[in-house]
Amino acid sequence: DVLTPADIGITWTRWWIGDTVGVLVFSPLVFCLFANPRELWNQRIYSVGIPLSILVVVAFIAFHFSNNQEMVFAEKQFLDNNNRFMDELRHTVSSHVEATYELKEYFDTMDNIRAEIFATYTRPKLLRHSGIQALEWIPMVTAGQRPGYETAVGKPIRVKGTGGELITAPDKPFYLPIHYVEPYAGNENTPGFDISYRPSILEAVITACTSGTVSVTDPINLIQDDTGKVGIVFYAPVYKKGTASVAQTDCSNLSGLVASVFRIEDELTQLMESMPDPGTTVSISNQGRVFYS
Repeated sequence: DVLTPADIGITWTRWWIGDTVGVLVFSPLVFCLFANPRELWNQRIYSVGIPLSILVVVAFIAFHFSNNQEMVFAEKQFLDNNNRFMDELRHTVSSHVEATYELKEYFDTMDNIRAEIFATYTRPKLLRHSGIQALEWIPMVTAGQRPGYETAVGKPIRVKGTGGELITAPDKPFYLPIHYVEPYAGNENTPGFDISYRPSILEAVITACTSGTVSVTDPINLIQDDTGKVGIVFYAPVYKKGTASVAQTDCSNLSGLVASVFRIEDELTQLMESMPDPGTTVSISNQGRVFYS
């Protein structure tokens, strides 16, 4: 619909006022030029027509100036909102990258990190960065290590089936199961989930382990979210102790990955709600795929 029911009243009033003003302003000018008797209306050209014409010109100039000023103000407001939104978004993304690097450094320097130690370390970070959906530790598990790993954790390594259900992962050379996750509440179905079965995630993992830096996935549907909202995940590699010199060229030295999960739709919605101009709309796409609008 061009007009919503709520807009009909105000729109009709504006049209009516515009038409009325047009009739009141231009009717006397038309009469001065064309109405009969000419003797009467010729006399009114100087007393009515010229002053009214001057008034129309002045009003047009004033309207044009006011419209330009309004456009300048609207453009400035748009740019201010855009800059503020981008600054907030950069800050949010930076907080995820920072949290991921800090967690990587912790695993680089510590051995045999238990679940309670992981929880104690990550909870203050989650409180400080409210936009983080989860922080995770994901070990590399080879095919030969799988039976022992599954026995130790008490559950099989799982992947998503064709219907979206979690099923036991098929045999393959290696797995990247989520081992620790904080907060656990809201992420109960993630432990044991093999992230490497998804090609888009595996691509980010390979980028991380071959570069030694944080990499990020494309927008994906998160395993812990069944609402259809998309998120992105930041991965940082943790290498086996004593392999730092060759770590950046050989993924076989990968001990595992730390991850920061970012539910991007919720974060962007919060950013939009904090904007001073509620009329501003934002659309974000990646390689032609719109994942927020």
